[in-house]
Amino acid sequence: MLLANHLDMDEDEEILKANLEAIENILNFGAKHLNQRQENTFLTIFESFGGTQKIEKLQSHESDEVHEKALEILETYYDLEDA
Repeated sequence: MLLANHLDMDEDEEILKANLEAIENILNFGAKHLNQRQENTFLTIFESFGGTQKIEKLQSHESDEVHEKALEILETYYDLEDA
């Protein structure tokens, strides 16, 4: 998932916001179309590319919009109580 490659803290804010929006749309699609084991295949792929760690880091981004979108994705697609 190439979008995960563009989630670094030094990336342009507009690129980060666009990538986070795209990732959210992909994960939402995956949530609506769970596989036979009731897993979001797209979330699994995203995690395998290190996307989860990058989104976690973006929670401390200086942009409120980037921070809020990263937090929204984590709250929606991850069981934060287990973290």
